[in-house]
Amino acid sequence: MNKNIFKSMKNKKCSVEKDNNLVYILKVQLATGQVLYKIGVSKEKRHMDRMMEVLKDFFVKYRYIPFTSMKRFRVFPDAYEVERLLHKKYNDCNHTFDKKFCGSTEFFDIPDEAELTKEYDKMHENKESHVKGV
Repeated sequence: MNKNIFKSMKNKKCSVEKDNNLVYILKVQLATGQVLYKIGVSKEKRHMDRMMEVLKDFFVKYRYIPFTSMKRFRVFPDAYEVERLLHKKYNDCNHTFDKKFCGSTEFFDIPDEAELTKEYDKMHENKESHVKGV
């Protein structure tokens, strides 16, 4: 097994530009069966690296890894603004964990996944049309 890959992941510097980050949506099913969505921003080039960071931090606090899937991950020129708008829209659905971990404040108990992904896709289409000058 090539151990250098782990060393390079640990020491790698993020080369994604400050204003050109990924906005992602993770779907997380807890041991209770409850489904939550994490809406966040990542400077990582690889979206799965961020998902693994969240799961690692979750495991450290709860000692299990929930079933998780990446629902959306796209680059936005103003990723933090997109994240802020999505958080604001779903503020009433914000889920509070009893133990804090990295990203724990960005989980939402959203009843309609299709609505969430549609809203996300619409925001991405609008950002692309502004970038292209449409």
